[in-house]
Formats: sequence, structure tokens, C-alpha cells
Amino acid sequence: MSTDALADLDATDAEVAATVEDLGFKPMADGLESDDKGRLYGGDLEHNAIWRRSPNGTYRTLAQGSDLIWVDTLSVASDRHLYATANQLDRLSPFHEGQDLRRKPYLLVRLPIDAGPVRLV
Repeated sequence: MSTDALADLDATDAEVAATVEDLGFKPMADGLESDDKGRLYGGDLEHNAIWRRSPNGTYRTLAQGSDLIWVDTLSVASDRHLYATANQLDRLSPFHEGQDLRRKPYLLVRLPIDAGPVRLV
């Protein structure tokens, strides 16, 4: 989708919609982040993983494990690491008849990514 079209207050919904591009498959993610190399990061909710999408459209799994439950709230920091939380959202009481099924320890994940945050000027 064109950000210029989104920012154009005179553009109609149809004109904005016409700028949408289908970039193909994306894992189910809750929260996305980008780095200064144009890569996109997300948590794969179905496979307990963290992935990265390169500008050419290829995906790579950066981390995967049974403790990476509902990864979201991703952040690229100036120390050239990706940070993310595994919040276990799907284990909260509203989804389990009032019973909270979350298990400690809660995780904050730190992964080296050889890139920094996007700087908005």
C-alpha cells in the first residue's frame, strides 16, 4: 500500500485500495518490526518461532522453541539486537474458562541481527 496514498486526504478508499500489493505468504504474527536493512521481523504464533523476511521476499527462522509462546512486542535496538517477548497470550484465562494457564518464566528474547533500528527523521 502506498503511504503517499494513505497520507492523501483527498484520495478515495478505492484509490488507496488500488495501491495495495500482495507480497505473498506471511506467517501468522502478532506484532511486526523492521530494521535499517529493510528486513521485517515477526513472531510465528503457529510454530513458536521468530522469523525475518528479507527485502527479496525470503523468510528465515531466527529462533524456535517450545518456550516461544505467542511472541510479540518486537523491537530492534541500537545495540544491533532484536528483542521480543513471549507473552503466552493464548494461555490467558478468557481462553480457558477462567483458568490462567501461563507458566513462568516469562521470556524476553534477545537475538543478534547485525542491523539497527529504523531512524525516523
